[in-house]
Amino acid sequence: MKFARISTLIPMMAAVVAATAQNDVEDVVAVGDAVFAIKFVARDTELRDNGVLAVHGLYVTKTEVTQAQWRAMMHYNPSAMVCDTMPVTNVEPDSAMEFCRRIDATLVFGVRLLCEEEWRYAASGGLYPEHYRYAGSNNVGFVAWYKANSRKKPHPVAMRVPNELGLFDMSGNVGELVTAGDKPVSPRSKDRPEYKVMGGSYADPPEDCTTASAKPYQAPDSRTGLRICWPITLYY
Repeated sequence: MKFARISTLIPMMAAVVAATAQNDVEDVVAVGDAVFAIKFVARDTELRDNGVLAVHGLYVTKTEVTQAQWRAMMHYNPSAMVCDTMPVTNVEPDSAMEFCRRIDATLVFGVRLLCEEEWRYAASGGLYPEHYRYAGSNNVGFVAWYKANSRKKPHPVAMRVPNELGLFDMSGNVGELVTAGDKPVSPRSKDRPEYKVMGGSYADPPEDCTTASAKPYQAPDSRTGLRICWPITLYY
């Protein structure tokens, strides 16, 4: 197998990778009554001996997990403010892992939480970042529900501008639970990972809603939700 940097690929292949990385690959996955819109987040490429270009990456849900999606899989809703299109909140890590396991029982793709490094990469725009301070803009109000515009409450998902990859609410609305560090953790693992909360929430000031924002997870609350992902490779 031959591995190649994007800059060394022939122009046609480079164009394929650029299109894949810049918001062109999306899909919808249904698991029972839970329907997830997903985006492909490219990580690296592999030019194989037979001329096939493999683009490795993640499918990431376009939005934070909603209360309707959570209830469809878990049969309860822990959120204090109830609305099907709002992010689910007050989620404990063990429950988040169980949510991933239940989805993966159908998909068998390796569904899990993002790790901290993956979250930063996706929030920042992936392979072709614009280097914005927030996820999709240098203007926090364009992309985030935060302390100054939220009226002290979460909002339905996907109401602000998405980032370069088409991912919504990675800054603000609710913080997103991830496993700490740069190593993904399977929800079927017996390990007990540490967790962090990324991206800030409706209750936070702008400086806590950047793509670099991270806080240690302490306890379930109305400001913390989750987003899920699974690994995938696309072939061209």
